[in-house]
Amino acid sequence: MEKINLLTFLTLLLFTLLGSIGSFYFKKMSSDSHRVDRDGSHQHDMGESGEKQNQKGKLSQIWQQQEFRVGTLTLQRSFVEYFILGGFFYGTGAILNIVTLQLLPYTVVYPLTSITYIWTLIISALFLKEKITVKKILGLTLIVAGAFLLVS
Repeated sequence: MEKINLLTFLTLLLFTLLGSIGSFYFKKMSSDSHRVDRDGSHQHDMGESGEKQNQKGKLSQIWQQQEFRVGTLTLQRSFVEYFILGGFFYGTGAILNIVTLQLLPYTVVYPLTSITYIWTLIISALFLKEKITVKKILGLTLIVAGAFLLVS
C-alpha cells in the first residue's frame, strides 16, 4: 500500500469536501425557485447608457438585478450566484485533486474520492433536510469500505 502522509490525506479530505460543496450549490441552482426561462418574454432595462455611466457603475447596476438576460434565456440572480459558487468550489476541489494525483498513484486517489459520499450525506442532511436512512448509511459504508480495500 502507498503510504499517505498527513498533509496529503488532508488535501484529499479538502478536495472531496470542496467537490461536495460545489455539488450542493449546483443542486440549489437546479431547484424550481432558481429557474431558467427560455421564452424570451422578459425585458430588462439596464438603466442609463452611453458615456454618462462608467463601466463599474454599469456592472454594479447589472448585478443588482434579480434576473439576467442572455440571448433568449432569462436567468434568476440566485441561479447565477449558485452557479458561480458551485463552480468555484467544484473547480478548487478539482485543482486540489490534480495536486493529490501528483503525490499519489491514480489507483489510490480515485477510490478514495468516495469520501465525497460521506460529505454529501452530511451536507444533504444538514442543509437540504434530506433523511439519513439505514439503507443510505449501509450503502455508504459498503462504498467506502470497498474503496479502502482497493487501496490497501
